[in-house]
Amino acid sequence: MGKGPVRMFFLGAPGSGKGTQGRLLSEYFSIVHLSTGDILRREVAKKSELGKKVSSVMSEGKLVDDELMNHIIIERLKEEDCSRGYILDGYPRTASQARALDALLKEQGQKLLLALYLNVPDEEIIKRLSCRKQEEGRSDDGEDTVHFRIDLYKSATQPLMGFYREQGLMHEVCGLGGINEVFSRILKCVESLREVW
Repeated sequence: MGKGPVRMFFLGAPGSGKGTQGRLLSEYFSIVHLSTGDILRREVAKKSELGKKVSSVMSEGKLVDDELMNHIIIERLKEEDCSRGYILDGYPRTASQARALDALLKEQGQKLLLALYLNVPDEEIIKRLSCRKQEEGRSDDGEDTVHFRIDLYKSATQPLMGFYREQGLMHEVCGLGGINEVFSRILKCVESLREVW
C-alpha cells in the first residue's frame, strides 16, 4: 500500500457511476464514502429541516446552495472516521465549494490525493439515467430533468477541472464498460498515485 490515506473526490455527470465506484473504492480501502446525494436523500426521507429545505431543489435537478453544502460536508469531514481517508461523491461541484474544501484541508494539515473525472458521453448518461428512473423511481431522473442536470453539471462543475489541473490533482478515467472494468481502471490510477505520494 501507499504512504498516506486516500482522500479523493469524483467528478462526473449524473449517472457517470460516481456512486457505484465510490462505494467499491470505499470497501476496497476501508474508508468512508460520502455521497452528498445520499446524505440529502436521507434527510428528505426523514423530513428533517434540512430535508425540507432541499426537497424541491433536488426534485427539480438543481444544486443545493454552496453555503449549505459546505457546512454539511465540512462538518462531516471533521468526524473521526474521515481521518483514515474518504471518497467524496458529489462534492465539490463549484469553485466556492472547492475553496471551502481546500481551506479545511489546509487547516487540518491534509491534502487530496486526487480529483478523478469519470468521463462518460452524454448519450450514455441519458441511457443510464432512463434505466435508473425505471429501476429506482428517482424523481430527479426524469427525461427533462436529466437534460437540465447534464447542462447544469457542465456549467457549474466542469470549471473545477481547471482548478484541480493547476494543482496537479485532476485525473481522468473512461467510465464506459462494465462496473468491474471501470473499477479496475480507477484502482490502477489511484494505486499508481499512492506509490509516489
